[in-house]
Amino acid sequence: MSEFELKGIKGDIPIGAMAAFGVLRLCTQQLQLLECCLSWQRINGRWSAVLSTKDQLSSDEFVDKLLSCTTDAANRPEWNWSGQIKNVLASTYTEAASAALNAGGLSSNWFASFGTELGGEDGTLNSTPLDMTVARQMFLSDAVKLVASLNEDSEAIRQALFGPWLYQDDQHSLGWDPSTTKLGAFSSEAPTKMANSGVRGAVWLAFESLPLFPVFYSAYGQNTRGFRRHKRTVEFRWPIWRAPISLRTLESVLGCSSLQEDDGNSSLLSRGVASIYSATRFKPNKYMTSFKTAELVAESI
Repeated sequence: MSEFELKGIKGDIPIGAMAAFGVLRLCTQQLQLLECCLSWQRINGRWSAVLSTKDQLSSDEFVDKLLSCTTDAANRPEWNWSGQIKNVLASTYTEAASAALNAGGLSSNWFASFGTELGGEDGTLNSTPLDMTVARQMFLSDAVKLVASLNEDSEAIRQALFGPWLYQDDQHSLGWDPSTTKLGAFSSEAPTKMANSGVRGAVWLAFESLPLFPVFYSAYGQNTRGFRRHKRTVEFRWPIWRAPISLRTLESVLGCSSLQEDDGNSSLLSRGVASIYSATRFKPNKYMTSFKTAELVAESI
């Protein structure tokens, strides 16, 4: 058995939680490591991810295996059917999604996470709330460029997993890392002229968690696993736990209604969830969208 303390991946920020979920999904579905599980432990007062598997691997072998997932990722059909998902025609989306469904495999899970053809304006896709791209940013095209840049770059993967995150990459964080939000009011430069300062490996791992957040439509409008809407507020909530759990269990917890209900938190805490965090989407200006700094919603004693 192997256990890896992923000290770079912190559970109290949205991109950290998503990166941990992405690691678990890749190790389970793509690398097919034996009995792969994810847990969290407190290190210096913050939650850090822990990945365990029955396969015997060194940390270098673990990094190399994750790096192998980038080899042909830029050619994935689910990442190349469109450069952007915002404002794409619903008919274009359904055609590509149908082809993925007929082809089998995991591509259909990706399309379910991109949005829903129902409820969009003017026949366009009702896209995932995780797409916070703006201006020249392109959700899918940028993901292709990102994963291509990681090919053979084991140090980028190692930094994302084991830290520290140096924020020295020319990489925007897709709105998932509140610490990289460009606030023009606190700078002499316009946000569009500010340099990016992200962690490429972490953004990629977080992107790989998208299939865990399918989008669907109900009588109340668009819904996304892990998110709740209250009036005009869109809020991402995620759990932190100590005992190792599998990918299937994670999907179940993310989809649990108690996670989104303030009066239901005690139910999850009594079943092993240690903490629940929340990050609200907000617009620092009329163009940008990002997550706010995460808040602790509930915690077990």
